[in-house]
Amino acid sequence: MKTITQRNAAIDLAKYIASIFIIGIHTGFFSDINQTLAFVFQNIIFRTAVPFFAVCTGFFLLPRLCDTKKRNRNTFFGHEKKLIIMYAVWSGLYLLYSIPQWLRTGWFSAAAFLDYFVAALQNGSHYHLWYLLGMIYALPIAYLILPYLTRRKALISSGVLYLIWLLFYSYRWLLPKSIGQIFGIMDYSFAASAAVFLLLPLMLLGWAMNGAPDPKRRNSRLGLLFSLGLLTIEAFFINNKGYDKCSYLIFSYPTACFLFQAIKGIRLSAEKMADLGKISMIVYCVHPMIVEVLVPMGQGSLAVFLETTLIATLIGLGYSKLKRVYYNRRRKSCSN
Repeated sequence: MKTITQRNAAIDLAKYIASIFIIGIHTGFFSDINQTLAFVFQNIIFRTAVPFFAVCTGFFLLPRLCDTKKRNRNTFFGHEKKLIIMYAVWSGLYLLYSIPQWLRTGWFSAAAFLDYFVAALQNGSHYHLWYLLGMIYALPIAYLILPYLTRRKALISSGVLYLIWLLFYSYRWLLPKSIGQIFGIMDYSFAASAAVFLLLPLMLLGWAMNGAPDPKRRNSRLGLLFSLGLLTIEAFFINNKGYDKCSYLIFSYPTACFLFQAIKGIRLSAEKMADLGKISMIVYCVHPMIVEVLVPMGQGSLAVFLETTLIATLIGLGYSKLKRVYYNRRRKSCSN
């Protein structure tokens, strides 16, 4: 079946909204107003963002890795290089951002820089950059295994890998202590574990959906409502049990699937949506700097959320505008 690789305006808008969801998690959305609402938003609604991002990558990028050998190699190395550069740049920026804090606390030393470097390879140089590091680790695996997968095998592999993630992350408390200790090995590198058992299966899910017959819009929406409802029940169940791992659960998987299908079926033609999709990663990467400046000012969670969203969006749009101007001038100079 024919695969789809062109941009989708609704998906672009959703990617931007997903980046705002991440801001909501890191600003403690509603935590100072109502704990139940805070739990629903931070652990259920907003936690759909990362699975959605991963499914998007699988849907739009992985089919391009199944092209002719030369083209898919160029696509892989080009995208991997882009991820590494992006991660290195943001890691460098957050290193500079962290040094004043190190000086204030007396942590500034050779050990501090070594610790930062190890963390940058192990779990992420800053707490939210684990996603970029995880993608750097996950993409080569996807590139190597895709030639051997049919869509059916991809779905089976995706389900098995995600099951391991559930046992490692959210449901380890169900396992006997001896088996739980085995899964404890995965704690050594959260980014690597997430790459193999969270991001990769969701990417494979997105790849398997590309080229498959689109479900009816009504079925996608009903599936989304049903899976989101079950996800809510599951999250409250685990929380009431006294466990704090209430995200990336069993029903996060079908929710990501139906959410992507439901959004993909929305028809939008606004050209500005492409800009929003492109700045979503900038919004995601820059927002902790803004949050850490605003929180000490003593504002409420809603105010911090709105201000961070506005500032991060303006930074993203400003960068996009400058980049466009730069490439236009470069193109004109080359043509002359």
